Amino acid sequence: MRFPSICLFPVLGLFLAAGVPCRGQAAWAEYVREWRATGPYNAVEVPRRPFMGTHPRRAWSLMVREGDLPGAWWARDADLGRLVAGEDLDLETVAPPRSDALWALRNWPPGPHWILLDREGTVLLEGEGLPDGGRVVAAIHAQGGQSAWERREAFLKDHPDHGEALAARLEASVHLLAADPAARAGRTPDPALDPELRAREADSRFRDAAETLERILALPDWWRLHDRGALRILLTDLDPGASPRMAAVVGTLREACLAELRLGPDLTAQETGGADLEDVWIHCGWILQRRIVPEVPPVAPAPGRLFPRDSFLISAGLPMVDGGNWEALLAFTELVPARMPAGAMTPERWKAYLTWRGLVCFGRLLAFSGLERWREGATALAEMRLLSGPGFKDNDLKEMLQDIRKYGGIREDAGPRGLPPEYQAVVDLGPAPAPTMPLSPFPARMVLWGRPGWRAAWGALARDPALAAWGPRELVWRDASAQDAVLLRG
Repeated sequence: MRFPSICLFPVLGLFLAAGVPCRGQAAWAEYVREWRATGPYNAVEVPRRPFMGTHPRRAWSLMVREGDLPGAWWARDADLGRLVAGEDLDLETVAPPRSDALWALRNWPPGPHWILLDREGTVLLEGEGLPDGGRVVAAIHAQGGQSAWERREAFLKDHPDHGEALAARLEASVHLLAADPAARAGRTPDPALDPELRAREADSRFRDAAETLERILALPDWWRLHDRGALRILLTDLDPGASPRMAAVVGTLREACLAELRLGPDLTAQETGGADLEDVWIHCGWILQRRIVPEVPPVAPAPGRLFPRDSFLISAGLPMVDGGNWEALLAFTELVPARMPAGAMTPERWKAYLTWRGLVCFGRLLAFSGLERWREGATALAEMRLLSGPGFKDNDLKEMLQDIRKYGGIREDAGPRGLPPEYQAVVDLGPAPAPTMPLSPFPARMVLWGRPGWRAAWGALARDPALAAWGPRELVWRDASAQDAVLLRG
């Protein structure tokens, strides 16, 4: 005997319509009660962003038995993946003995099964084998529901250049890719798979991320992303170079970074959420060119700033140090220009320069040590001594020598005190005097006097390729002052 679906207990009526025998309805109701009490709906609800809708997170739950389905099975289904990435669907893996009770209550035969519930425990859909994303979405629509992905797509249709919504779309797309083993970096491709077919599959896999990043890069100030974590994962943990379309977008991203770095004195110091523009530029180059030695962006430093900055030097050099790739490390340090910051010198800028130049010298010291080129390494060590001043022996030397021994491959018996004689000679010199900050140069100006017609010519002169390294804030027209007039007449 079955109760009709219009009984006084409509939820139980739906359960019965889905195939629960009458004698099991009480047990099923108890199962649902316990599931709701211990399920994913008891956490503090975090409001969604306006363009994601107002429905609660994890509004639906898809239950499968532990061990029945392969790992990351949901990431291979675009519809299911979007529901999970949008925090609409909670994937619940049921382990024994709870799974045994579920199988008995649903009267399922042996084998993989799944069931889709809403927050109230209403059965919306159930089936065998792998869940089908299209059927799951249709069941959610039949209940009047809509996923966060669908709501965001509708919002972007009306607001195609909304940066925060696009950033959220990129975040969701990368979340899906990160769950798919086939998209991760370092994965060996199947040699039996045709290269063209492999490229098409990768294009399909990266389609959403590539399209979203293209749209983001078309925005002004694209680098002010709401969440740069997704961009960092895309470039470091995944393999975007496997997809021809995604590789093309990475190339566009690389050029966009360089264009931003060229703009002016403020941007070279601008943080982008842990992924500086220089770092993004480096990783894009690695993806596109598979280079061991990173390039240095051909950008002149803005007045009073150092370029490449410390973060760039460290992020580029560490992989070579960790891998003991000393030739590559040496080649990289030789790309870095040895120059002092332009503009007026201040104690803060002088200290920053000493630290920056010391970091470059330390990289060279490690490289020469690993290559056992002791004489050249001693030259780098001597420069470090001068840069460190009185703190050389007391503050820097112990850690420095530990790093040299750890990474540089120095033999334990090298030198009378465990160092090559060339290094020991530098160490024996002791601390150096504090390096003297150079005096700031008198700021030069170009003064055009007596011919107003030159003002028009100045615009053409400022655009001359020979002055390309100077920005519009450095090349300016100023009317001569009274003091200038006195100097010129004298």
